[in-house]
Formats: sequence, C-alpha cells, structure tokens
Amino acid sequence: MSKDIQLPNVDQASQLIDTVYADAFFSKLAEFGFQPQSEADAVAMLETGLQTDYLPDPQAEKSAEASPFVAINQELASVLQKNSAAPAVSSADHVKQAAFAYATAPDVYKSVLALKAAQAEAFAAEQNK
Repeated sequence: MSKDIQLPNVDQASQLIDTVYADAFFSKLAEFGFQPQSEADAVAMLETGLQTDYLPDPQAEKSAEASPFVAINQELASVLQKNSAAPAVSSADHVKQAAFAYATAPDVYKSVLALKAAQAEAFAAEQNK
C-alpha cells in the first residue's frame, strides 16, 4: 500500500522556504539586538543580508589585511569571548540544529522536494531542446 505525497506548487514551496530563511535571518539578528522597526526596515535588512552574498569571500583573500571585514570579525569575536558574550554553542552547531529541525518539518521537506522536482523538469526540458 503506497501513500502518495501531495507536494505544494512551486510558488507555495518558494514562499515557505523564503519564510524559513526570513525567520532564521531575523532570529540571528535579534540575538545581536537588531530588530526591524517597520516593514521598510525589515526589507532593508533582508536586502542588505542578501547583498552580502556578493561580497568577496574573505577565505579567498590571501591575507586578513586584504579585507577589513576579516579583521573586524576577528576583533569582534575576541571582544565577545573576553566579555563571556560568546555563545556556548558554535554558529556551525546552531546551523546544524536548525537544518535538522527544518529538514524534519514535513512542510519544509515537501517544499524542497517540489522545488527540486521543478528544477529537474526544467533541466530535462532544456536537455530535450
């Protein structure tokens, strides 16, 4: 006896994944004391976060001096550690915990499946041209 899984459409799946991203993004900012005060503020915060993806990868730089962000990040981590404000659990552990929680959420799982199925269909259509 097989049970068919009803997947959301691509728009619904995209909206859910965007919501998951926004929840994680604003939760992380709230940990540092930043909360949007208006819808325009929230949009600006999201756009700023997304635009940072276009910054050069500090790991790709040959030295820390090549990027002021690397030096600032290291300095901030040092200050937080000295003031015992550093989280007990590493950022990577938080990401793993959140990823597991979202991966086991049925709606998120189905949304990812729906998006991957649409991506596979688009790829197959492109290959058949």
